[in-house]
Amino acid sequence: MNNISLQQKRELVQTALSCGIMNGGIAGIIEDVRKAESIISEYWMKYNEKDGYWYAKVPNPRRGGKKTAIKRRKKEDLEAAILEAHYKRTGEVSCSNAPSFSQLYPIWRAYKIRVKEHMETTAIRNDNCYKRYLQNAEWVDRSIGDIKPIEIRKWMKIMAADKAPTLHDFTNLHGIINGVFQYALDEGYVEVPIAPFISGLGRNRKLFTPMKSQLPEYDHTQVYSKAEAEKMLRQLQWDHMIDLGIRLLFWTGLRIGELLALRWEDISEDYSEILVRRRQTHRKVGDRYVHEVLQGTKGIGSYRRVLVPPEVLKAIITAARKLNPEGSYIFSTKGGETMMTQGSFASRLRRICKWAGVEFKSLHKIRKTVVTELMDHQLPLPLIQSQVGHASAQTTENCYHFNNKTKYENGRKIAIALTDFLPLAIEA
Repeated sequence: MNNISLQQKRELVQTALSCGIMNGGIAGIIEDVRKAESIISEYWMKYNEKDGYWYAKVPNPRRGGKKTAIKRRKKEDLEAAILEAHYKRTGEVSCSNAPSFSQLYPIWRAYKIRVKEHMETTAIRNDNCYKRYLQNAEWVDRSIGDIKPIEIRKWMKIMAADKAPTLHDFTNLHGIINGVFQYALDEGYVEVPIAPFISGLGRNRKLFTPMKSQLPEYDHTQVYSKAEAEKMLRQLQWDHMIDLGIRLLFWTGLRIGELLALRWEDISEDYSEILVRRRQTHRKVGDRYVHEVLQGTKGIGSYRRVLVPPEVLKAIITAARKLNPEGSYIFSTKGGETMMTQGSFASRLRRICKWAGVEFKSLHKIRKTVVTELMDHQLPLPLIQSQVGHASAQTTENCYHFNNKTKYENGRKIAIALTDFLPLAIEA
């Protein structure tokens, strides 16, 4: 089993604190660092510029504990040697074992955000999954180097049988465990990857609780019907900035973060298209959320030009300019100084739905409604994919196309499609 050095612990703490993460695992590592640095401070240590070595004097058991000089090229190597000599002399147990899974999880979480492989929303979803399934597992507080991969495989199978998570939750759990162990492998804390041991565990679908998407009524919770959209649009006001934004969402399918980051120069001169090149996001700092604009969009496919009927876009932008003549961002308040937030849009949408007598569905479900309508009107899939900014056409087709028609409308569609067969059925 590989050990974690003092320098590695310092880097882990620095990474966690820079990302605003503090929990019991990190607190334990901080305490280990403080203890180690306190021990090192008791010993003489100096850097020699002439030969480029670090020197220290430590007890030598072969000389009856008398201190002798040692040298190392790197300071961290000398610190490790001092700690090793100290623990041998005092008989104390070193705290330099590999960190536990629970200690590594927040470090891995912060690392994934830092390298932009996870968004804050992904991290929050993983946190919820961790609390629900992993937090009380017996093995998470053990040194990760002491955990056998077969233990994880057995635990995952028993957990799935006992708790019956949804397949989506199980997939998230699989990703967390595989990700943390891969990070541990990269850092040298473990020697064997976990992936081969836990692959294929989600094949037995009978173990999992059905997801909402498998229920018959699911589609109607994901998109607005034509009748619902018409009722909502009648409630929208032309002298209310958020209402203009909601109207624009229905015409474009923009992500709410992309809408809030629009600037006046992103609108083409002929009002035929919108250039999407940035997004508003938020992250939690302490007890509050901080909103900021990121240059760049969610993915490669998200940097795009969104087509809009010119007469519609011109009417919306002209009305918005009257309400916000000074702001650099289109959707801002207080004389253009403060950007609007997703929360304010969601609150307004909830009121609009209440006034219209329509079931509230989130802002993102307006986007799903737009994709569904474009798909139902049989527009070319690459065009729809480009319009909404999906990197994969499979995402557009499989995750954003729903049935938002009424039972009567669906029945008429089926009847029209089977017209040639109906006379035969009646005659029989």
